[in-house]
Amino acid sequence: MKYKIRILRQKEKNKDPFWEEFEFETDESNMAISTVLLEINKGLEDERKIFFEHSCLQKKCGACAMVINQKPSLACAAKIGDYKKGVITIEPLRKFPVIKDLVVDRSILKKNLLETDAFIKDYASFDKKNTVEDSYESLKCLQCGLCLEVCPSFNHDGDFYGTAFLVPLSRMFIQEDDEKRAKDYKTHIYDKCAKSLSCRNICPMKINIDNLLARSNKIAIWRKHAKSH
Repeated sequence: MKYKIRILRQKEKNKDPFWEEFEFETDESNMAISTVLLEINKGLEDERKIFFEHSCLQKKCGACAMVINQKPSLACAAKIGDYKKGVITIEPLRKFPVIKDLVVDRSILKKNLLETDAFIKDYASFDKKNTVEDSYESLKCLQCGLCLEVCPSFNHDGDFYGTAFLVPLSRMFIQEDDEKRAKDYKTHIYDKCAKSLSCRNICPMKINIDNLLARSNKIAIWRKHAKSH
């Protein structure tokens, strides 16, 4: 089948973006969009190659997050056969500054975690309120940023850190009596989350956001509120 691959390109940061169209033909309906981009690049000279991030190509690293036919997706998980009309538009994530072509600056994700010290440093044990299952659920997060792309409350330079912050921070609550993490959670999640839960449906790892949100609210907000009365 013949496809038209339309890619929103940007040569440098702060330069005007432009659309470029490529013809691509394949009978392999299970070919990933990431493979399509790699195949297109094989026929291009170095100065024309399409820049995009990729690593494992197996839905384990989250590097190849982009917008495909208006839907935030992992390029390694999106199959060309899913786009029956034969026209595929590919754009960079919109909630992050574009570096070049489909490569965006997602360093804010790491910055938010570092600034709030959202890392387990000491041995942590589980109790009845914090299950191994909940901790495993939060470990599945790829930090790909797709949840932030669809979030109506997230802005790159805003004070709401979004689900990409909630998920790893929820793992921190296995150390339950941490006042600082509870305060960070209230400031950067609880006070500003609109509860649209658009992140729940877009997550490539199908993380149970509802459960992690409810459990984190219970530990960081309601348990402490009950103690004060």
